[in-house]
Amino acid sequence: MYKSLSLVFLLSFSLFAEEKKPYNHDYLTSLKIQCFPDDSRSKDPNKFQQDAAILEEAIKKEPNNSRYVFYLAQSYFSAKEYELSLINYRKKNQNARH
Repeated sequence: MYKSLSLVFLLSFSLFAEEKKPYNHDYLTSLKIQCFPDDSRSKDPNKFQQDAAILEEAIKKEPNNSRYVFYLAQSYFSAKEYELSLINYRKKNQNARH
């Protein structure tokens, strides 16, 4: 699915680039990207908890990596672990201030 979508986008972009016209955003008004997650990961009900566990381990190795902390908060939010999510959003904001 994604390979065919990429191919269509690349072909469309190539045709646009070959026209050598000045850029105008009107050329892309009909472009739509639809994603239909159908892989096994999308069917796993524990995917966000697993993501959080991986990020927790990564943060042990890089405790000042604010990007990891942000994605940890996002993972907890998606897993409906709102208290843990809030703790990590706050931690992310504290790291950003220092």
